Amino acid sequence: MSVSMREISILIPVSKPPSAEDQRINSIKNIISKLKFFVNVHVVWVVYFPSESKILSLDKQNDFIVDYSDYENALDILDKFQPDVVLSNGMLEFVNLSFILGAKFRKIPLITTFFLPQYIYEQQSIIIGLKQQIRFVLRNKFPDVNLTIGSQPKAIPYFKQKYVFLKQTIKKIYTSKIDLLNFFILFSKLRLYGVFKIHPILSGDLNLCSSMDWKKYLENAGFKKNSIKITGNPFYDILFQNVNLIKDLNVKKKSILFCPSPMHEHGQWTKEKEFGLLKNVLEELLKNKFHITLKIHPSSSDYSEFHEFLINNNFDIKLFQKENLFDLLKNHETLLTYGPGSVTLYGILMKKPIVVLNFFKENEFGHADPSITTYCTKISDLISKINESKLKINDDLLHDYIERNVFKFDGKCSERAAIEIIDFLNSKNE
Repeated sequence: MSVSMREISILIPVSKPPSAEDQRINSIKNIISKLKFFVNVHVVWVVYFPSESKILSLDKQNDFIVDYSDYENALDILDKFQPDVVLSNGMLEFVNLSFILGAKFRKIPLITTFFLPQYIYEQQSIIIGLKQQIRFVLRNKFPDVNLTIGSQPKAIPYFKQKYVFLKQTIKKIYTSKIDLLNFFILFSKLRLYGVFKIHPILSGDLNLCSSMDWKKYLENAGFKKNSIKITGNPFYDILFQNVNLIKDLNVKKKSILFCPSPMHEHGQWTKEKEFGLLKNVLEELLKNKFHITLKIHPSSSDYSEFHEFLINNNFDIKLFQKENLFDLLKNHETLLTYGPGSVTLYGILMKKPIVVLNFFKENEFGHADPSITTYCTKISDLISKINESKLKINDDLLHDYIERNVFKFDGKCSERAAIEIIDFLNSKNE
């Protein structure tokens, strides 16, 4: 690897402020930290978020935050900041797609990342996707934001605001009415699957992904084979370091860390369905003298909803949200969860017994491979399944799981990604 550059400017569109605890943002920040070993990096974070949310200022001298709503379209932002490269997530989301297409139109080198679990891109059917989006719109409360006090963003106005941003961008790219019509026909078809549909329209000049399965998936979707590089998921590098620092802990017996996935927040379940499950499970655990801690999603879940739920049902249980997951999980004996959240992979990599609640017979629960986690399909089996889960803590099973699902768990994924980016940019400068 040669490094001919002294500094680079990277523009990164993100749906949350870079200070937020978010897997996608933290993955990118880990890569940037490694890039700075090779070159001086200037980062322009373009944040697209509801007006009710807040941005925390950055202390880093070379980082700059841009509020997308101050501009009409992505091209205006790209023209103003003229980045050397655009680094984007591989998601079919209005603003994110605006910058992907804008970078291609302005011939700015584009790097697209596919670090989220591949299973979330495998939408079962258009009908399921439509139901999920309808629930999301009817709920009209937007998750995934840092709220100012007393405010609650509405999903529909925010949806419209982002759509207008995409529309204004596209109108500057496609001057022909026929090309414009063809784009929106294609985009409408893809959006029926939600934001997790893979199509070559998302492809970058360099596509970084986290596993061999991802590479195959992108190739089958029509991405250029030589543009796809496997690095592992940079998000888990810090977890690797922390796991290797763990000393012998005196973990309390029968202690449960219960981490719900944000199912009703993202329209996959109704609120009544999710809170009904929570109530039944907590009652069963308390009846059997378990020590329970409830940890909800750090940004998608509404703390006040869960706090009210616990109060109304007289549950004397500690509720956490933004606290560090590693610190909580290392002090509990067993992880209990449901849904396709990344918390399951956290538990697997920390070698914790994991019970996945599958009371509604979901087809798949993401990282919850039955070879290394324990499924519970009815409340009457819960206690026996918790005991059964302790038998699956096996180094050989873990090694096989990591190879199949996350490529490497060695603390070097960010470094591999940074080297791929440097090599890519060097090739552009030759």
